[in-house]
Amino acid sequence: MLLDGVEIVGAAPREVVRRGVARTFQNTQLFDSMTALENVMVGAQAHQGVGFVRAALRLPSARAEERSAREEAARLLRQVGIGAWADTAALDLPAGIRRLVEIARALATHPRLLLLRRNPPPVSTRLRPRNSSRLCGACGTQESPSLWSSTTWGS
Repeated sequence: MLLDGVEIVGAAPREVVRRGVARTFQNTQLFDSMTALENVMVGAQAHQGVGFVRAALRLPSARAEERSAREEAARLLRQVGIGAWADTAALDLPAGIRRLVEIARALATHPRLLLLRRNPPPVSTRLRPRNSSRLCGACGTQESPSLWSSTTWGS
């Protein structure tokens, strides 16, 4: 698979994310001991600039970046319609909500291309008609990522 003329198959996951591709998995892959909010914050690490030493020392720049990541994660959870679940441990989330947390985490990487392994769950009939617009608008940028949903692309 080429992205901007560069082969990304076989590239390190961090490099693929750096180039603007995010993906979700058929089986959700969340950190069960972390909350929904914390899981989405993990996605934001793809574009954080604070290094390990500054983060470990809790320097002001690291605290500011963490605060920004927390605010963005909360916004993404609200945007995909599950803001009320932010403080719930991933282990305790229903399957449909887990899937939306994983999508919010992928969106936190600021992708240009979002690969969805399966179509997103409707969660409820109330949300079903709005899922696509929620996902496309969740990035909060001028350019929403291209969405590609398939059950056939490689893992």
